Amino acid sequence: MEWVIGLIGAVTALIGVPAAYFTAKMTASAQKETTEVEARGPEWQAFLEQVRKENDRATERMEEHFGGQIKSLADKVEKLEAWKQRMSTKYNLSIAVIARWHRKYPHDELVKSTPQEIREDLPAYWPRDEPNV
Repeated sequence: MEWVIGLIGAVTALIGVPAAYFTAKMTASAQKETTEVEARGPEWQAFLEQVRKENDRATERMEEHFGGQIKSLADKVEKLEAWKQRMSTKYNLSIAVIARWHRKYPHDELVKSTPQEIREDLPAYWPRDEPNV
């Protein structure tokens, strides 16, 4: 039985020594990489600051060059949206007047010559809307 304990000790030594060697080697390698990264930290910090400064300068140049154009276009869009709203209101009111005309004078020549683009927007004709003539 003593020989089994000796055999277990020998196997443990054979496995433990290479494992300890590889562990020490990996630890040393990791420490070396950590030292290199820490040493390059200030370099990266300086690089990032240069990139940020260049981005700020590029933003300023773009603002100087395009800022007036962007404001001008924004003003134009605002005016066009207001104009579109006014025209939409006028168009809807006009369609309502044309629809009343159609109901009141269904056989009039103007009613028959209404453009197709406008007819598509007119409400459907219902018999109850027929004028009392």
